[in-house]
Amino acid sequence: MSRMIELIRQSAVPANTMRTAARGALELPAGEMIEILVYLTSTAIFGEQAKMTLASWDEASAIKVAGDPQTPWEVLAYMVAPQNLRPKLAPALLDNPSIREAALVEMAQNASRELITMMLQSGRCGRSQSILHSLLSNPALSEAESRQVRENLRSLGEETTRIQAYQEADTRQEQKSQYEIDHAAEIAAEEAEAKPFSLIGQEEESFEDLEELEAVAPVEDTPPPAPAPVPGLAKDGGKNVRGKDSREKNVVPVSTAEYNPCGWHAWLNNTTISLGIQNVLDQDPPFAAGSFENGYDESLATIKGRFWYVQLKKRF
Repeated sequence: MSRMIELIRQSAVPANTMRTAARGALELPAGEMIEILVYLTSTAIFGEQAKMTLASWDEASAIKVAGDPQTPWEVLAYMVAPQNLRPKLAPALLDNPSIREAALVEMAQNASRELITMMLQSGRCGRSQSILHSLLSNPALSEAESRQVRENLRSLGEETTRIQAYQEADTRQEQKSQYEIDHAAEIAAEEAEAKPFSLIGQEEESFEDLEELEAVAPVEDTPPPAPAPVPGLAKDGGKNVRGKDSREKNVVPVSTAEYNPCGWHAWLNNTTISLGIQNVLDQDPPFAAGSFENGYDESLATIKGRFWYVQLKKRF
């Protein structure tokens, strides 16, 4: 027999059952009921109701589900999300091996004062260098808590210089480039080992050879050559025409010559001709009862029927 969560995912249950599930009222084990509620939070119809039900779920059974390594990852991811995290569930979630360390590292960076205390008391967080370094970058960490984190790192075999390099790298976080942020661990490790900075593939060069280079005189700009004269064309854009007396005469181009419009082209200047038709289908005006003498509204229609018109306008 299929589990209820599988039937709900396949939409194989009636709407009344879905509403009952969103209220957490199904006769199911707590683990399966919470898994159904987490799934319903992603639905449009039952999402809000499922979120309220999870927020008020019985604390004892919720802690048991949060600390169970067999709990589905979707449920644990929902519980550990900052917007859904219940403080009472935090200790069980922190020590649950099914919670990915990357999620705890992200949580440590912006953890509240209450959550910082819980993480410092967690055995799993105290054994993880990544989580401890993330805690050091939390601005809410007090000086006493910072010393406790450094002591935990030393107990894990990390050298003091390496811890200091990580901490200094965190204080310069706002001044870092994106590359430095993405490779903070590698940069901090190199700073701790006091490696000299060098570009990848850089070779040593002798700058003494540069003094022996001779200066090169700048190349003078030379004016462009003048265009060669074209036979038959004048310099001013006109055209040379040879007359009957064998002499060339400069003729102004037609585009610059003046002329007066004449003929029917001149009469059509500033002239508008309009051609139109009204009542194309030659229909009678619509009947309108009331005080109209002719049985229709004369302000909206006419009995003239279809007629053509031509209009000519001339501006002088």
